[in-house]
Amino acid sequence: HNERVGFGFTVVGMDQQDVYVEQVRDCGTREKNLVRRCSLYKGAWRPIRVLLDTIRVRGETPRVVELQFTRHGPVVGEDSGRVFVLRSATSEPGAAAYLASLSLDRARDWQSFLAAAARWKTPTENLVYADVDGNIGWVAAGLMPVRRWSGLLPVPGDGRYEWDGWVPFARLPKSYNPSAGFIVTANHNILPRGYSIPLNYEFAPPHRADRITGVLRDSTGWTVAAFQRLQHDEYVDIARRLVPVLLSAARGRGVAERDDVRALARWNFVMSRDSVAPLLYQAWYNALSGRVYAALASGAARDAVPYRDAELVVRMATGKEWGAARRDSMALAALDDAIADLTRRLGHDRSGWVWGAVHRALFRHPLAEAFDLAATPRGGNGQTVNMTGGGNLLQTGGASFREILDPSDWDNSVATSTPGQSGQPGSAFYGDLLPMWARGEYFPLVYSRARVEQETRHVLELVPR
Repeated sequence: HNERVGFGFTVVGMDQQDVYVEQVRDCGTREKNLVRRCSLYKGAWRPIRVLLDTIRVRGETPRVVELQFTRHGPVVGEDSGRVFVLRSATSEPGAAAYLASLSLDRARDWQSFLAAAARWKTPTENLVYADVDGNIGWVAAGLMPVRRWSGLLPVPGDGRYEWDGWVPFARLPKSYNPSAGFIVTANHNILPRGYSIPLNYEFAPPHRADRITGVLRDSTGWTVAAFQRLQHDEYVDIARRLVPVLLSAARGRGVAERDDVRALARWNFVMSRDSVAPLLYQAWYNALSGRVYAALASGAARDAVPYRDAELVVRMATGKEWGAARRDSMALAALDDAIADLTRRLGHDRSGWVWGAVHRALFRHPLAEAFDLAATPRGGNGQTVNMTGGGNLLQTGGASFREILDPSDWDNSVATSTPGQSGQPGSAFYGDLLPMWARGEYFPLVYSRARVEQETRHVLELVPR
């Protein structure tokens, strides 16, 4: 933010890429001892541009790599006389990630904010806006290709499937001072009703956005502390809808007194890291969704599904397609699967069975284990406002940084981040924010000179020679 305007963002996910399949053949000419190749475009064979790069490897012979480019972009694969080429908006001039933030920083009002957002190219973001006069706004910003096809599948690169420029910024969805009095973005489908341009086909599920909307709609008297609680809200509505299915099945089959069933019966549907019920629920949900998808598809078709749709799982587990007996059997079998999985992971002694025992965020350095930071127990899951989803019961996605801005007093703003502000292992500031982040705590995000000097712990001076 600056002295007048604050902003933040979540991912839109506009489809900014296409894979082109291009026919190739030798051109019959040589360049630097390499046989030049050509790709077919609009009936003519066009030379493929080749760049040679040398990668120095410590202790080994330098590696010479050949980089190939057609008019559509870099060659990323090859098979049987065809190359696969990636065209991406990120390769456009001026498309360096977040570069337009420099313009947003200078916005003074909504109109100048829009002018700055029009320069935003990549990655595509829901830019949310608030100013000191009490105005709020939102725009889905980024370069969106204009296509005459869906963009869902690879297409021939022979000239029949070319981008026709970019969707004009004026036609991207936006909102200013909506009647609801608030704006919600959580990576979900933000396209307004009747909006005809397909920006994307795979938005995040609406569960987090629905929860945020419900809390904002039904509450008043918002403070910075209240927004901290909302950003770390771990209520999972899918569980509220699914767990009764399991409880009903357990009662019907005479197993309602099982310890795991009783724990779920007492649960408030909050994915607390220190409780057993969230652990049981997530393991059961994973097993149940696996059984649902196995019943609907098999083999390669099942494995090709990138993620399991929670709404489909709820529909099949609660609907009439399969009948009560089959639903009950599947729910209880999934619970047995879950208990077996958790026993394998945590052992037979259930005294340590809590969600945070397996649901952890790992901080592994890409180069050396010596620079790793401690794994952190986490609450929430992929369906909660405090999004902590991931595979194998770990957290592998979610927010590392959050901010809460107070336009009435910028010094009242707060933020949380992890693991620290320094990327230098051994620095006191390399991982010092991780414990606060793990506890859902915030630090002051001050603005005035006096408060900045008051909060400063270290000054790094860069002196040119």
